[in-house]
Amino acid sequence: MNFSILIGFYKSNFITCLLMSLIMVSFFNLFILLIADNLVDVLVDFHQKNNASNLNKNPIKYVIENKEKIKQFYRILIFLASIFMFYAIWFKME
Repeated sequence: MNFSILIGFYKSNFITCLLMSLIMVSFFNLFILLIADNLVDVLVDFHQKNNASNLNKNPIKYVIENKEKIKQFYRILIFLASIFMFYAIWFKME
């Protein structure tokens, strides 16, 4: 039996799975980050335009002052979630 064919198939299949999982999780993260960034920006813009009388009250004041920190927090959260997704894909968690 020719084992070199089986080893070649296993390596190419492993590399294909590895690259496909990297591509899919990267696109998923990009899509989620674009939506989340846009949602925070829309929320802040809405309150600045339509709720100007309450901009000095919490939680609106907190969100406006810490908009970039909020974005950084969920970026880190999504990054950690993607690490977990890679772990689940590559090690077949059940």
